[in-house]
Amino acid sequence: MAIHLFNQLQWETQHRPDPVTMISVTQASATGSANHGGAMMHCLALKFGFQSETLVANSLIDAYAKNGLIHNAWSLFEQMGKSKDNSSWNVMLAGLGMNGYGGKACALLSHMEEDGYEPNSITFVSLLSSCSHSGLIDEGCYYFNLMVTKYNIQPCLEHWTCIIDMFGRAGRLEEAYHMIQNGLPQEGDPGSLSDCAAVWGALLSACRMHVNVELGELASQQLSRLSPHNCGYYTLLSNLYSSGRRWDEAANMRRVFDNGKLMKKPGFSAVNV
Repeated sequence: MAIHLFNQLQWETQHRPDPVTMISVTQASATGSANHGGAMMHCLALKFGFQSETLVANSLIDAYAKNGLIHNAWSLFEQMGKSKDNSSWNVMLAGLGMNGYGGKACALLSHMEEDGYEPNSITFVSLLSSCSHSGLIDEGCYYFNLMVTKYNIQPCLEHWTCIIDMFGRAGRLEEAYHMIQNGLPQEGDPGSLSDCAAVWGALLSACRMHVNVELGELASQQLSRLSPHNCGYYTLLSNLYSSGRRWDEAANMRRVFDNGKLMKKPGFSAVNV
């Protein structure tokens, strides 16, 4: 819709967009179904002379990466030269990770430091997520420790969630579970990691992936306490029961939606014609 309105504005008024408009529409193209949206916005950025605007370039890199056009994202990242900022590196790290290039994301951290940019908390969220999606357990643990010991960055909920997700995806579910029991979101926080729904959700998702019903039920009990109205977790548990051929339990979970206690948000698909 945002891209359609933008095109209509261009067609009817010949309005010259500003960088803020460019960034907003580019972000919309990153979440849409069309993978040509980023390329279209890139062409317009060149046309209107915004190619040297760091924030515009960062949004284009993000759009390319989210649409699976990682080579386009990398090419633009290299073309930025000295106009890069910390966010440029963070966006590129995240893009490499979400497209399965975890090894390149790890290597990029070294280049980041060589160019004089210091990694921050967001950098390590992107890097740990990259390691998680690429199955790089040892590398993820190394960078987690590096974050704390070298850069004095205390792990927050996002970092712990990446680590839990990383161990869970690798099938090391018991280790992930004990980490939730013993870890803390950040220094000085009175709450424990076991009080965070996101990490239990990551564990439940991993249990669904590896069909560990017993541990999945433990995670589900915690989620019922912490996030009782999140229908996604009930769906995950139902699917876990089905994968474990426990049809009665799966049917019972589905009845939560049938009796109207929870409303499942409808999904949608889009086809470009």
